[in-house]
Amino acid sequence: MIRLWQSLNRKGVIGGVFLSMAFGIMSCTDEVDIIEEGVVIPVVYGFLNVGDTAQYIRVEKVFGEEGKDAYTTASDSSQIFFGPELEVQMSVDTSEGWYTLQRVDGATEGFPRDSGVFYYKSNPLYKLLTDVFDFRVDAPVYLRLVLDGEEIATSTTHVVGPIVMRFPIEPTVYWDNSKPLNVRIKTTRSARVFDIRLRLHIEERQFDNPGQVRQVVLNWTPLQLERRTPSIFQFFSIDAGALYAFLASQLELDPNVQRRLVSFDIGVSAGGEEFEEYENLALANVGITGALELPLYSNIEGGLGIFTSVSHLFLEGYVLDKSSVDSLVSQKELQPYNFVK
Repeated sequence: MIRLWQSLNRKGVIGGVFLSMAFGIMSCTDEVDIIEEGVVIPVVYGFLNVGDTAQYIRVEKVFGEEGKDAYTTASDSSQIFFGPELEVQMSVDTSEGWYTLQRVDGATEGFPRDSGVFYYKSNPLYKLLTDVFDFRVDAPVYLRLVLDGEEIATSTTHVVGPIVMRFPIEPTVYWDNSKPLNVRIKTTRSARVFDIRLRLHIEERQFDNPGQVRQVVLNWTPLQLERRTPSIFQFFSIDAGALYAFLASQLELDPNVQRRLVSFDIGVSAGGEEFEEYENLALANVGITGALELPLYSNIEGGLGIFTSVSHLFLEGYVLDKSSVDSLVSQKELQPYNFVK
């Protein structure tokens, strides 16, 4: 039976972060001079996901003080985080007022900071329970930061709604060189960029000890940052040849090991227009006429960072039908890896 699985990323700041996109946005190579003496610059990291029970916004600050050692600053929580004087607020209609998020310690919410140079004993986050806020699919959500009663930063995003799998629905699929794996989903028009992920479950047995079984899990992203025009229906296609090549690249040659592809899971992630804008910015700066370095992307007016919306779907328990298994086993490039039915 196919089972829906919603993941919560305990390593990250918020649940269900569109990681492949997030890392691309946050890993720009620019060295930007953003420190001005006496000026506090907020850095915002917020990925709304209406499929989560709570939304978390991280807000830190860049603060420069001439003559102060950077390592000392990094270990001082007052230099990294705002205190209770900062209010993080969201609204779906500014004429109807603003909702103030609750300041919480991420460590007690299941999101501890990794230890390192920066202060890590607490992890201040701003929390909003999803069911108390009127999220409207494809509609704007407004964010603002208010420091000591004064607005210092703002941003806007549009809500990406839930993803519904339209195909494949049945757990048994036909997928070989004559027919690709087709994935059809229903989503919302605010979804602009997509990842398709597969999790492959492989069983390994020793020829000389068949009772010894090893379970192997391989994670594969055949489609990443796939840009699409706005539509409530999206269609993706994955060639079987790409699957065979991926398996050959990930498995070790061992003549004493027999393998079987037990099942696979399908994950779909969708990101809002901010991801598309980031990619457009990156593409405009590559090639012979492009800049040498990628520009820093931010959609925070008055600060730095990213405020956007994502959605995730993960379905477990797909299997290949008999003819597809036969095709996989007979593939010349996979024969050294001893796949069996």
